Amino acid sequence: MDFDLDKLKDQAGDLLEGADLNELKEKAGDLLGDKADILDNVDMDDVKDKLSGFLGK
Repeated sequence: MDFDLDKLKDQAGDLLEGADLNELKEKAGDLLGDKADILDNVDMDDVKDKLSGFLGK
């Protein structure tokens, strides 16, 4: 199976633009259970900026 990395990066970037990062953080916390406190110091805007930079958006 061949992957078009550029197309995949574009699609990921489009999803990232519409993502509610606070909701994502909350859901990740639910999945982590008692380990969710590791997310307390995560700046989701910083995460989004870094991912956007990686994706070229």
